[in-house]
Amino acid sequence: GLVGATVLFVVLLIPNLIMRAGYGFGDVKLAAILGLAAGWMRTTAVEGAYAALYAAILGMMLGLATTVVVAVGRRLAGPGFLPDPDATDDAAEPEAFRRTAAPFGPALALGAFLFVLLSGSRLTGPNLL
Repeated sequence: GLVGATVLFVVLLIPNLIMRAGYGFGDVKLAAILGLAAGWMRTTAVEGAYAALYAAILGMMLGLATTVVVAVGRRLAGPGFLPDPDATDDAAEPEAFRRTAAPFGPALALGAFLFVLLSGSRLTGPNLL
């Protein structure tokens, strides 16, 4: 579990340090906890690291899919489609769609939850690795 936590912490810490305008440090800490949960289910350190990475990748794909659906919906239906509570009056401009922030933590948590749920325990159940 500690290997999974360390892997995800480092993998998300590096972009956080390089690009300060991206996601916050709370997402990095959350990734460490989720890596601990995903890695705990495996018997070896290498399997724990892979499990943590798979859970993070699944969360990132869910976050990307959600962001694309919201961006396309806002483009087609206007800013009234799932309105952003932090949006300003210029939210209808196309450039504002690119500046809209999307929460990363819930998608990361859902991806880790689905990975843990679908992979089963270390003794029984299907194995995604």
